[in-house]
Amino acid sequence: TVIFASTENRMTKTALDGNDSEGYKVVWSAGDSFTIGGETFTLSGEAGKTSGTFEGTVPADGDYTVYYPSTYNGTDWPAAQTYAEGNIAGSPMKAEATVADSKMPASIKFYNEGGVLRLTVKGTATVASIEVMAAELSTSINLSCGSGVDLTSEGSVFHIAMPSGSESATYTGVGIILTDTEGKKCTKAFKGTTGLVIERSMITKASFTASDFKAPVTYNAGDKVTIDGYDGIVV
Repeated sequence: TVIFASTENRMTKTALDGNDSEGYKVVWSAGDSFTIGGETFTLSGEAGKTSGTFEGTVPADGDYTVYYPSTYNGTDWPAAQTYAEGNIAGSPMKAEATVADSKMPASIKFYNEGGVLRLTVKGTATVASIEVMAAELSTSINLSCGSGVDLTSEGSVFHIAMPSGSESATYTGVGIILTDTEGKKCTKAFKGTTGLVIERSMITKASFTASDFKAPVTYNAGDKVTIDGYDGIVV
């Protein structure tokens, strides 16, 4: 069967189609799919549009909450994300759908479940991954950059999907770890009392220079270490 799915007329999904002055449309990308009642519906129409044609098998009658991507269950935010140049891959959304008399609704409307952190990073290294940690996150979010993304003096852009709650979320104790293709790491922290605010369907911008890449430290039992002025022994 065929179903028409449309995205929220706000900011983000798999593709960020637009610009900073006019805003960003929410558009479908090739290969997009979602699951209704255990049945997968895959984009069969044209990509790059706010409305898409999806094909799949009609599930059993019932009321369903539909999540995108199919790997998202509405609770466990995707901790492993993939870099897409100028875009974001798999930013979670949800919709409601009712199947009655073995018939799908004519269309369903998706809404964003979070916002996007846009990092503009200057430097000369080649970044293999970016990890975002915060006190409010149950697990860190890791953006894999494949074979690596070269940093430039003008700044290279990375997009990371972040949960926002119903409207916004404030993250404190935020740390960002960049790992280059040689395994060296550069750590940045967001300081201040306001924290990092992620709003639903909005892009939060941050920028910094990553120049201090160092080999990670490996401790062995019995090593003497000093952290923040406190002496200790690794056990």
